[in-house]
Amino acid sequence: MRFTSSWVLSVSTLVVLQACSPAAPPAEPDPEEAVQEIQARYDQALSDFSAEDDPEVAAEIYLEFHTEDAVLMFPGGPAIQGHESIRPFIVDFVSGFEFSAPDLTTHEIIVSGDLAVHRFSAVAWTVARAGGDTIRDDRKYLDVLRKGEDGEWRVARHIFNNNR
Repeated sequence: MRFTSSWVLSVSTLVVLQACSPAAPPAEPDPEEAVQEIQARYDQALSDFSAEDDPEVAAEIYLEFHTEDAVLMFPGGPAIQGHESIRPFIVDFVSGFEFSAPDLTTHEIIVSGDLAVHRFSAVAWTVARAGGDTIRDDRKYLDVLRKGEDGEWRVARHIFNNNR
């Protein structure tokens, strides 16, 4: 009987100690799954943005795809930082132009935890809404993305330049 009581006490102690142990850290996201999520997110955001004629709605679509502290770095201009600064820029752009980039090509996506780097290229087509020539820009891009608490990947830094 004494052996049984000691054994029960030992097992009970192990169970309590195991319950008090710190939880295992969360598993790293599957990089392949993250790549698929990022590509799908780009396809959807670009499709929705390109199809929208209302500048305010287009700005909402654009901002939903970017972090609150996003930084846009376009050729020949200063960096544009944060939703408050990005919104009027996008509203102004969509008021004056139609935009599409139907042939976006991903060259690589590197994922590490809740950060990712997306290197891609596209031919961007811009047409003035008031009429005029279609502008064709062959571009290369580099984006840094951050996965939010809601599980969505958003662009935190966006830079591109033209291939000339």
